[in-house]
Amino acid sequence: MSFQTRLKLDWFEQLDDFVAMLQNGSPSRANKKKSNMTSDSIKKDDATTVKELREIVRQFVAERDWKQFHSPKNLSMALAIEAGELMEHFQWISPEKSRNLDNAAKLEAAEELADVLCYALAIANEMEIDLASTLQAKMVKNRAKYPAEEFRGRYGVADTRQ
Repeated sequence: MSFQTRLKLDWFEQLDDFVAMLQNGSPSRANKKKSNMTSDSIKKDDATTVKELREIVRQFVAERDWKQFHSPKNLSMALAIEAGELMEHFQWISPEKSRNLDNAAKLEAAEELADVLCYALAIANEMEIDLASTLQAKMVKNRAKYPAEEFRGRYGVADTRQ
């Protein structure tokens, strides 16, 4: 296990300890505003709405007074940087290996993906974009542009596989 992976795993253990401390009413944290996010409140994809994710990001930004820095320009640049950090986890490995990461590497990639998602949600919040309807409308366009009968198993028009 790499040093960086050990640090991240240790960080998660510390986060669990911190959340437990908040839940038990530690005197050192009693006067600080608590976030609604705790390890007990974390839900999986099938139990979380886009609206809830947007609110988590909105609250995080508001608690730190970062809205002043969250122009669409700055957020899109930050998203691109985080996407680059996600790509680093797959640089120079085969497509097969990228599909079969060990748990530590998968966790590291997941954290970078979460950063990308946070910035995408922050952009949607800042620009007041309804993500569900925008994504669905875009998929209608994609279906028309890339009909399944023409593109099944092919990456594009230059791909001559049948």
